[in-house]
Amino acid sequence: MSILAATLVVAVPTGVSEAQAPDPCQAPFGVEGCWKVDLFDTFSGDSIDLGTWEPGWFVDEGISGPVNNRENACYDTKQVQVANGVLQIRLDEIVDPACTDKQGEAAGLVGGVVSSRDAIQNPDHPGRLDGDFFVEARVRVPTIDGQMMNWPAFWTTGFGPWPATGEIDILEGLGGEAKFNYHYACSDGRNCQVGAQRHPVASADGEWHTYGALRRLATTNSPATITYFFDGVPVASVTDDVVASPHYIIFTYTSHQFENPIAAGEAMFVDWVRSWSLAEPVRGDASCSDGVDVVDALLIAQYAARLRTDGGGCPLADMNSQINVAAGDVNGDGRTDIVDALTIAQCTVGLPNQHC
Repeated sequence: MSILAATLVVAVPTGVSEAQAPDPCQAPFGVEGCWKVDLFDTFSGDSIDLGTWEPGWFVDEGISGPVNNRENACYDTKQVQVANGVLQIRLDEIVDPACTDKQGEAAGLVGGVVSSRDAIQNPDHPGRLDGDFFVEARVRVPTIDGQMMNWPAFWTTGFGPWPATGEIDILEGLGGEAKFNYHYACSDGRNCQVGAQRHPVASADGEWHTYGALRRLATTNSPATITYFFDGVPVASVTDDVVASPHYIIFTYTSHQFENPIAAGEAMFVDWVRSWSLAEPVRGDASCSDGVDVVDALLIAQYAARLRTDGGGCPLADMNSQINVAAGDVNGDGRTDIVDALTIAQCTVGLPNQHC
C-alpha cells in the first residue's frame, strides 16, 4: 500500500465545526508552515542533560580556553549549572594559572559555555540543525543602566572551518546592547559579516525575552535567508551568502576586552531552548493538511493550470503557488502536474491506480 492510500482522510462530520477539528500543523510563533520539534529542553531537574549538552569547550570537565581571541576570560564546566528549572552560566573572578586567554595570558575571569557540539559526530542528535531550521530560546541577561553586562551570546555555527560554514549570532551583547549578526566567508576566505544590528531597546531591560533565528534554504524562485526574531516578531533578514551547512547550538557567558560593562558574580539565564525543522510532507498532501483528499487534487490541478492557489499554512515551495509542490508529486516523476491531480482524485473515490 502506498503512502497516498494509507493517508486518505475522512471529512469532518456534519455538525463538527472547523474550530473543533484538530490542527494538523504546528509551527514556531510568528513562523509559517508545518514544522516539527527536534529539541525542547526546559532544564528541569538539578543538572544539565549531558546526552544533549556539553558544558565545556572541547573538555569533558574543568578549565578550558575561550572561543574568541577577544575574550579575557577562560571557561570552566563548574560555571554551568541547572537550578529551579533554569540553566545558569556564571562569570566570576578566578586566580588559577590554568585560566588563560587565547594568547596564553592569565585571564582573571572565568565564564561558561554550553553547546550541542556532539551533533558533529551524531546526525540524529536533537541539537543538530539541518536544512531549513528555526531555533529559539527564552533568555534573561543582567543589565546595568540599560546595558547588558559582560558578553552573553546565543548562537549557532557549522561543523567545518570557520567562517566557511557560517555563524548565526541570535543574541550577542556588544557594547552593552543586544545585537544579532551573521558571519560567513568572503570570496577570498576572510571573515565577512552582516551586522551587528541591534535588537529592540526592550531587549536590554534585564527581563526575560525570546530570541530566535529562522534559516530557509534557497528555492528556484527565492534566495536563502536568515530571519531574526525578538519575542516572536521578525526584526530583520539577511540573504548574504547564507550557507546550507549543518549547525549546532551554543550559549556563552564570558567577558570582552573592551566596550561591554564587566561585572563578575553575574549570570546569564536560559529558561528553555527549542529547535524546529520542516515537517516531511505526506506524498500527495499538497495542502499540508496531514492527509490527502479531493482538496489536494483541486489544488494541484490549479497549480498545473498556473492558477494561484491558497494552501493556507502550507510552506511556500514555489513563488507562484502556496501549495507544497514537492508533496504534490504523487507518482514520483519529478513533476507536479495534472497527472498527480488525477491520481489523487482516483484514489480518493476508490478507483484503481498503481500509486494508491
